[in-house]
Amino acid sequence: MNTADILGWVGNVGFFAGAILLAQKKVSGFWWQIEGNAFYLVQAWILGMTSLVVCSAILIAINIAGIVNWTLGGGNAMNIFFLLRARFECFVRGYHVLPHGWSSCKHCSAGWKKGMNYKQI
Repeated sequence: MNTADILGWVGNVGFFAGAILLAQKKVSGFWWQIEGNAFYLVQAWILGMTSLVVCSAILIAINIAGIVNWTLGGGNAMNIFFLLRARFECFVRGYHVLPHGWSSCKHCSAGWKKGMNYKQI
């Protein structure tokens, strides 16, 4: 088994795990889908399959949009901007590095709702 095959199988695990979790209405399914598509993207890059690289990148973007939409309950674009900004600032400052910490972070879960930046919270 070569590197591309291993990447493909790991991508399959992420893709199917994500599909199962999304069918159970769990937001973590989006993260598994992103993981699967990231491995597909690397595999396609190694194999020189431009169409699959583009498809995987688009699917990653769609899953990120799904996470944002699910998290905000269909919030408007300005709320999405503040949410992503607050999460990025917390990530850069080292408050948390994994998504599961976001819901309990006062900067990520409360500050964006007020349209405030990190220093105002």
